[in-house]
Amino acid sequence: MITTTYKIKHDNNRVHTWTLSQVLNEINRERSGDWEDYNESDWKEGWAFWVETNPDESLSMLDKDDELTALCERYN
Repeated sequence: MITTTYKIKHDNNRVHTWTLSQVLNEINRERSGDWEDYNESDWKEGWAFWVETNPDESLSMLDKDDELTALCERYN
């Protein structure tokens, strides 16, 4: 089985390699009880809205595909 990984840059310029599971954990962390978790089918929307364009977050994905880039631009 092939595991897809993503390069995540922290505001201290350190780059980490994350699995999709780690990306989902970041998107879905610290949410209310009524929160419906993002999953493998809609994670890009969640990353773009809750992480990438959120000024309180300090993470960015370095290897964005066209879909994720467009979502980040839409929410920015």
